[in-house]
Amino acid sequence: NLHKRKTKIINPRKEYYNFFRKYKIQDVIKPRQVMLVQINKEERGLKGAALSTFLSFAGRYCVLMPNSMNSDGISRKIGDIEERKKLKLILSSVNIPENMSVIVRTAGIGKTKKEISKDLSYLTNQWNKIRENTIKSQAPNLIYEEGTIIKRVIRDLLTDDVEEILVEGKDGFDTAKKLTKNIVPTKVTKVKLYKGKDKSLFSEHNIENQINELFSLSVKLQSGGSIVINTTEALVAIDVNSGGA
Repeated sequence: NLHKRKTKIINPRKEYYNFFRKYKIQDVIKPRQVMLVQINKEERGLKGAALSTFLSFAGRYCVLMPNSMNSDGISRKIGDIEERKKLKLILSSVNIPENMSVIVRTAGIGKTKKEISKDLSYLTNQWNKIRENTIKSQAPNLIYEEGTIIKRVIRDLLTDDVEEILVEGKDGFDTAKKLTKNIVPTKVTKVKLYKGKDKSLFSEHNIENQINELFSLSVKLQSGGSIVINTTEALVAIDVNSGGA
């Protein structure tokens, strides 16, 4: 019967929006479900910690995202087109595990395929250890913590122009040495134990005064002028005093 036939028109745009609709958390996570999450921001004031299931691990030259389906990319801070092409070429030739994404950091500028590949294998090994620990652990549990000052210094600041890194305390020195062997084994000899008996490392190098100067409202310039920085509730006011000029 032709009069009973119904025609259904599908709006592809509507279907597209339904695909990206916002789900309630109850639709996605079941009670007592065990999940591995990363803390992006710690508790501040009345706000709780910000958690994410999209994990990311920063290495020396790369950031590994183990459960991201995004394509591999280059940091937006790298503006040079030729450098971006070169890094894209390196990324396409290194072995990136399936269902993982990699972003090359600004520290990767001018690095070779061998250096980036080695950093990537270090991050992959680290992720495999995290997976093993997760399976063995009972929730809730701290699986991995990357924010130690020693690790960040060796990963981000131990460059070719650094002559030495002084560490006070045997435990800290052993940790720094072990991390350097894993991340940049060629620079292990630059990590040294501070052996001053009369003064602490901070006192010897006047570190505390330098830290206090970081929070000073006035910054002295070599020309004799100064920059005065005032932070208000709404904005940061910067006043430049020319001094002698």
